[in-house]
Parts: sequence; structure tokens; C-alpha cells
Amino acid sequence: MVRRGSDKYEAILNAAINVFADVGYHAAQVSRIAREAGVADGTIYLYFTNKADVLISVFRESMGGYVERLKAALAEEPDARAKLRRLVVEHFRSLADNVPLAVVMQIELRQSDPDIRAGIAPILKAYLDVIDALIDEGKREGAFRRDIDTHVMRKMIFGTLDEVVTSWVMARRRRDLMALAEPVLRLLLDGLGGRIGDPTAPDKEVDA
Repeated sequence: MVRRGSDKYEAILNAAINVFADVGYHAAQVSRIAREAGVADGTIYLYFTNKADVLISVFRESMGGYVERLKAALAEEPDARAKLRRLVVEHFRSLADNVPLAVVMQIELRQSDPDIRAGIAPILKAYLDVIDALIDEGKREGAFRRDIDTHVMRKMIFGTLDEVVTSWVMARRRRDLMALAEPVLRLLLDGLGGRIGDPTAPDKEVDA
């Protein structure tokens, strides 16, 4: 099977994003994806085993590339609080710039199909691992509370970002998603913050 890297592969993925966002995963037809990609129907199966594989590949390529870019971006920041700000901004920007992709990521990938869940799990875990590392760094610095489990903190961060974007996608009139980054960051820092030397007390003077 021909795999990643070719122009046709990229064209199929881009067409799939638009079709899935337009009619939904279940109603999407492989023939329409092929038509919008400008390839023959059978060409799809040179790159993907089935429609589920196309959807998983959309997530793998989009999220996988995002995670690598995010790691490089976070490495530029001086401390955990700055890294958290960058994470919030990059998370929102990656979806604000591509509404069809946001629809697919927030709605169409929420499938009950166990094969789809299993297919996206490793890529999602890579993102969650980045958040875990950021949290652990913040705890070491005293920027984040040490009395809250890292797993709980990660759920708080990822769950907040995920819900904000989902609400944005589903809204009849979409607000500027990027304008929500700073309020969300302040909310997260208020919940996670701790004074250096006091691992349990939240910081009331957050300079976000």
C-alpha cells in the first residue's frame, strides 16, 4: 500500500477534512472524497484501507504535526507559566485557522467505533504527555500547586481547552477564538498557581 508523503495523499486528506466537516463521517462517501481530491475512487485504497483509516489519518497527520511544532514552541519559553500561555495560544490557533479541521477534530472524531478510538489513542497520548511534562516542570518551579495530582491537572487543562473549542465550533455565531486565549489562561493559572515556597496555596496575584 502506498503511504504518506505524496501529493495525492495530501489531496485526499484535505478533501476528506472538507467532506467530513460538511456531511459528517457516517454520511461521507469515499467516492465524494475521491472526486474532491481529483483522483479515481480506487486511488483512495492505494493509500487507505477504508474510510475509518482516512479519518484516523486526518487525526494522525494533523495532531502529530501539531505536537511536534508545539514541542519546539514550548522549548522557546523560559518557564512553565510562559509555556502554559504558549500551549493555550497554539491549541486555539491550530484550529481557529482551519474551521473544517476543527469540526472534524471536535465532532467527527468523537466516534464510538473502537478501531477509531484505538487508532487515535497513541497520537492523543503524545499530546497529553507534553501537557504532563509542562505540569511537572511547573510543580518543580513552584509555579503550580504540588498538592494536585498531575493527571488531574492535565484533565483540567486539556478538558478546558477542548470544551472551549467544541463550544466555539458548535456556536451559530462564532466569536474570535483567539480572543478567548487570555481569559482561559487566567482561569487556568488561578486554578493551578501556587506561591514558591508554599506548595499548596494558590497564588492570588497571578501576572498572566
